[in-house]
Amino acid sequence: MFNKAKAYSENELLDKLKYYCPDFSVHLQDIRNPTPEFVREMYRRILIEFNIDISSLEQPHFSQMENLSPFAEMYHDSIPVINLMKAIRKLKIIDLGISDLTDPAPKRNLEQMSTIMRFVEFCDEKITEWNDKLNFVKNKRSRKKELLKNIDQLKEERNKYTLSKENSIEEKLELEKVYQILTQEQATVLNEKDTILEKRNLLKASINEKEHQVEKLNQQLCEEEELIKNTREQIVASPISIVNDLKNMRMKQLDYSEELQNLKDKLVSKKTNQCSNV
Repeated sequence: MFNKAKAYSENELLDKLKYYCPDFSVHLQDIRNPTPEFVREMYRRILIEFNIDISSLEQPHFSQMENLSPFAEMYHDSIPVINLMKAIRKLKIIDLGISDLTDPAPKRNLEQMSTIMRFVEFCDEKITEWNDKLNFVKNKRSRKKELLKNIDQLKEERNKYTLSKENSIEEKLELEKVYQILTQEQATVLNEKDTILEKRNLLKASINEKEHQVEKLNQQLCEEEELIKNTREQIVASPISIVNDLKNMRMKQLDYSEELQNLKDKLVSKKTNQCSNV
């Protein structure tokens, strides 16, 4: 819980200021002997930490302009200080006065800055916790949005299903017609299958017969080849010798024919002589 009673030491406050305002040059001497410029700039930095537009603090507000219109130039330098004081007071953390910004006392300034820096630190811790909770809530919202989207999709699908259900009877009749057509086509295919099987069996028998004939022809061919082989073995190597032998045989035949004729002539002559003697 935020505790604004206890003040930081000078070194502790210096560390806190450097941590939360790293781009702001601050030294231990600034805390021990604070100047109005340092104090004002420090409070401006704190307002920036709370995302407050400090540029609006430099100019008088509309209500201030109405009240100070005759003396606006006299309060030109005081307006930014007054607005800064009001802005810090609206945080309701410290009771800041004009003298705290124009003539700061070291001890009071240490207490007030310690209090407001404790509040900054407290807010930083809480923001971390709240960020986790915010992320949790965002995730829940995102999940809710997703679920609502799914519900809408389911409703749309349900409507589509309702519409399609009305056409289910016609679709069923159409499917039955298709089933009948397919059944008829199946019967036709089965009949064609039987015819094809019968033709296949006939063709197979014809092929077997042709194979038997081919086998028989192969056997005959082997026998003829064997006969040709045997015949070739009986044929002499040179046909010229056969021709010469044939000529010699013919000449011998002529000689034998002449001798035979001579013998016949002699026999005839001998028989004739015998007959004449008788």
